[in-house]
Amino acid sequence: MREKRIAVIGGAGSFGQSLVRGLLETTDCHVVICGRSRDNAVAFARTLRAPERVSVAFLDRTRVSAAGVLALNVFCVVDAAGPFQGSAYTFAQAAIEAGVHYIDLADARDFVAGFGSLDEVAKARGVLAVTGASTTPALTQAVLDELCRGWKRVDSVEIALSPGAQAAMGLAVVRAILSYAGRPVNVWRFGRWDTAPGWGLL
Repeated sequence: MREKRIAVIGGAGSFGQSLVRGLLETTDCHVVICGRSRDNAVAFARTLRAPERVSVAFLDRTRVSAAGVLALNVFCVVDAAGPFQGSAYTFAQAAIEAGVHYIDLADARDFVAGFGSLDEVAKARGVLAVTGASTTPALTQAVLDELCRGWKRVDSVEIALSPGAQAAMGLAVVRAILSYAGRPVNVWRFGRWDTAPGWGLL
């Protein structure tokens, strides 16, 4: 049987490292650690217990083509690089065009909300294209599904997430958090939707 290969973009970053370790521990897949720094990917790969199932590749998710995705020789790519705030769908489109399954860890509201525009082309290419496989909306929805199983009705749900000071935080997370500073953000306050400058209500 042909070896299954998965590429993790940002595989040497905070979230990517956890994902790479998890894939190696729970699957028999070969994992390609990708990112803009080959040196970081190589250094991380050296710490892993299954070197025969790991390789590294340079890949800049903002400047990749379908040919670049095909060159990875993988059946699936996972974009753990971020930040997704203000990002285009360049990498997702390249993966879909290459006929490779695509999953990302996006938590940026606009990015996730607009991702449906890729649905038809993904279906036409016969690939899975998933966005938001992150703390929110994916994990929070899974928790809600479990907590509310058997309920007849849910009136509302409020979820708030904030990175803990002890959690590993890479550059992409910091950029994502700071991307809202001073920009208009929709907030619910005083019983209605309003707009406020990001970080301006502290």
